[in-house]
Amino acid sequence: MANRFLFIVNLAVLAGVGVAHGGWSTQFGPTGLVQMGYVTAAVEYEGDLVVAGFFNTAGGDTVNHIARWDGERWRPLGAGLWGVECLAVHAGRLIAGGKFKPEGGVRFYGLSYWDGESWQRLSDQLEGEVHALVSYRGDLIVGGRFTIHGETPISYIARWYDGSWLPLGQGVARGGRTRVEALEVHADELIVGGVFGQAGQVETFHIARWDGRQWHAFGDGADDAVYALRSSGDHLYAAGIFQMMSGDSASCIADWDGVSWSPLGDGIRMKSPDLPVVNALEIWRGELVVAGKFDMAGGLTAGSIATWDGSEWRSRPPGFDAETRPVKVQEVLDLTVCNERLVAGGKMQGGAGFLVNNLGLWDGGHWDPLIAGQGVESGVGEMKYLGAASCCRVPAL
Repeated sequence: MANRFLFIVNLAVLAGVGVAHGGWSTQFGPTGLVQMGYVTAAVEYEGDLVVAGFFNTAGGDTVNHIARWDGERWRPLGAGLWGVECLAVHAGRLIAGGKFKPEGGVRFYGLSYWDGESWQRLSDQLEGEVHALVSYRGDLIVGGRFTIHGETPISYIARWYDGSWLPLGQGVARGGRTRVEALEVHADELIVGGVFGQAGQVETFHIARWDGRQWHAFGDGADDAVYALRSSGDHLYAAGIFQMMSGDSASCIADWDGVSWSPLGDGIRMKSPDLPVVNALEIWRGELVVAGKFDMAGGLTAGSIATWDGSEWRSRPPGFDAETRPVKVQEVLDLTVCNERLVAGGKMQGGAGFLVNNLGLWDGGHWDPLIAGQGVESGVGEMKYLGAASCCRVPAL
């Protein structure tokens, strides 16, 4: 078919347990997520795995873009929800952020919650897109490209407290296409990354911190967008498409030690003229896992995934080698850790006697699809943001 292409998009799991021989697994059903295209977000909710994206069926059943695996089969969540970019569980409630259009409506809204039977709009005031969600000091923090209408409009970042929206000072601004792409909590402060040039009254480029009362800069900030943040002890890692952090060279990734920013060796690069990008960061087995679209990490050849051990780069996580990884990883869009396994989601093409479909398990020796069956065919082009994945239920090895 013209203007259509085939790619495999999956959530795969890299186990920290060695197994002599891998094999196919049908833990998540015989046919997986098929029809329309790809997974955009995943989260554990009440012990079940919830996945969302652009697909119509799961396990052969119609699910309409969001599905729940209960340990035995896939189930729909009400009538479904189109346009999810991130999922989170806050105060025991499943929250979906994205770009949703009400039936018969014109304006998009960005937040929905699951009430146990159907999806409900969280707020009639929020108009636009939600790209990131995090809990901070008991409140839900929402970031994206939106406006909350009220007596005093709020844009790009807001706090949901006791049924009402509250601003975080004067928020963020001055980004051209201003938006928040990443949220993290570090040292009891809220860290915000995205595309902006000001936070409150403070000039700060693409990254800022909120201490609960006021905004602070991180040095001189980054020279381009921040897409991912990860806290690990005293260190905060920021990544995206920037080449400079606080005036110093830092190719796509930098480390804040509480005092200043530092590059991670030679950083993340591409051999081709294409721009490298880091979409996701995670801590796994004591190392920082970095994923996105790139082919070099610290001068080493890397297939869009690499690790930093605190002093040097590895071209791939321990146990993830050229003989066992998928033939081509086009782009990794999200990372998380579940049951001591590394979960990766993105555009991955399988081959060499095995396939990686929508959900897969790394057993220490092979990538095994947890959903055996068809891959994903989609006419949708570039997917830039996967959303916030969290821990999912996978079988113990």
